[in-house]
Amino acid sequence: MVVDIQCKGMAIEILQNFEQAAEKLDGAVLVVTGLAVLLFGLFTWLGGLGFRKILAAATGAAIGGVGAFFITDKNWIPVAASAVIVCIIALVIESTLKTSSVAWRLITAICSAVLGTVLIFAAMIMLLVYKGTAPVSYIINRQSFYGGVFAAMAVFGTVEQLLLCPKAKTTTSKKQVK
Repeated sequence: MVVDIQCKGMAIEILQNFEQAAEKLDGAVLVVTGLAVLLFGLFTWLGGLGFRKILAAATGAAIGGVGAFFITDKNWIPVAASAVIVCIIALVIESTLKTSSVAWRLITAICSAVLGTVLIFAAMIMLLVYKGTAPVSYIINRQSFYGGVFAAMAVFGTVEQLLLCPKAKTTTSKKQVK
């Protein structure tokens, strides 16, 4: 329990440090990055189940690129190579695990909705930091409200994807009777 409280305190401190450091960034960096993250978040939140392959490829490339950036000496060649390799691995895993089962659709919809909600919150924080507000401190003081908003967005995104995204087509071979 003590470790959990310490980790939560460290996460809050990291977010508050980001908030203070981001005020010194050029406004264009925060706005352009915030809008890009917001668009990707909306895409993931509302359509992640329908665009599984694109989402798997983009997420794999991002994870591979960011991971290689911090592991290597920040040379762009291993970063790009790692992004491509992890992107391909993500696509292979997605194709292998793709089934039309209700459980798999539910898990994919929940993961997409939660990831999209996180990205939307991150984008809104970036855009509000640009405006000169202190969104992290504001959210910390109203954790139960924003936790409820987060949960409602995740549930809505999950339900919307399950209702509106088509099920994966299964290929069946019909035997021709002569």
